[in-house]
Amino acid sequence: MTTTTQNSEKTGRPAMADLDLRDYFAAKHVVNDQEITPSLAKAIMGSVIPTSDGSPEQIIAMYKWWAEAESRYKFMHADAMLRAREVQS
Repeated sequence: MTTTTQNSEKTGRPAMADLDLRDYFAAKHVVNDQEITPSLAKAIMGSVIPTSDGSPEQIIAMYKWWAEAESRYKFMHADAMLRAREVQS
């Protein structure tokens, strides 16, 4: 049986034991369909939304861009949660 640390070393990805409170808050934040507008996503990403010509590569690139924008947004919320904890301490 392998440990989470061994799995982390094999994949290069964080193991569950490596996750912190920021990661937890980001993972727990659920994003609804209207929460991230195109203008907010562009501001978060610092680039324009990719367009698709219908090719599989372009469609995948567009979805990856949106997934990255959503991930960054979730970590923005996580950072706000951590700052709020500091203020209340």
